[in-house]
Amino acid sequence: NLFPISELSNLTGVNTVTIRAWERRYGLLKPKRTEKGHRLYDDKDVETVQTILAWINKGVSVGKVKPLLHNKNESLTIEIDEKWIDYQNRFLQSAKEFNESKIDTLYGKLTKQYPLKVCIEYCFFPLFECFDTNPKTSAEMQFLYTVIKQRMVLTVIGRNNKFKKSNSVLLFLHASHSSWKIWLSALTLSDNSIYTLVFEDIPNLALMVEISNQMNSQAVMIYSGEKTKNLALAELTKLNQDSTLILSGPDIWMNKDKSELKAIQSQIIFNPIDGAQKIVDSIKSQENN
Repeated sequence: NLFPISELSNLTGVNTVTIRAWERRYGLLKPKRTEKGHRLYDDKDVETVQTILAWINKGVSVGKVKPLLHNKNESLTIEIDEKWIDYQNRFLQSAKEFNESKIDTLYGKLTKQYPLKVCIEYCFFPLFECFDTNPKTSAEMQFLYTVIKQRMVLTVIGRNNKFKKSNSVLLFLHASHSSWKIWLSALTLSDNSIYTLVFEDIPNLALMVEISNQMNSQAVMIYSGEKTKNLALAELTKLNQDSTLILSGPDIWMNKDKSELKAIQSQIIFNPIDGAQKIVDSIKSQENN
């Protein structure tokens, strides 16, 4: 029962570019070949990819996975690999040099070798967390984020051209900061073949609701880093009832037990990246049913 690389990608959730990188650079897979040289895989390869993912999800860098592939000891724990700290430091050093080319090359290498979810957890989230903890972020960090954000925007736009608009998800940012979380959320959705639009400058909920209803969006996520009293929350009751609504952000989370939020049919999730994954799981569940 042999099948092509596209099927292996569908079965494991790992994109074909990453699968090829694991084979060529690290020798983690040894596919059979057709007479014309096309790769062919079997069920054993599916298990191998799942094992690789399990180790990577524990923080092991892909370069150290090969000797662990046959380790059946489920209780074995590995500390976060220093390779991830190295990646972060290389990004920071490139930013200090204001070297866009180095950042771009490193971003491309990282996202080709690792699933996006792992890149976010072990590299991008730790890198950009300073935007929330330090309002006086350095020029180097602003430069680093701007370069990486441009890559994320281009990725989302490029993928949207391949996806159905009827399954659109809209992300709204109601905050003077934390756009990095929204774009990592957009990348998460896009990585799962979901048409995604990000709105960073919509001033009020009435406009957000109108846009969502006009587009007949499948899901809406609003991230608020400002005070909820500045939001006319009653407007959200006008949202199309077929749309999944997720409210996210620190202020929403702190006020989640207030009556005005309880009255809205929504899910409240602190981290918008977790909210994006919730949307992904919901859409996949609907498709399977």
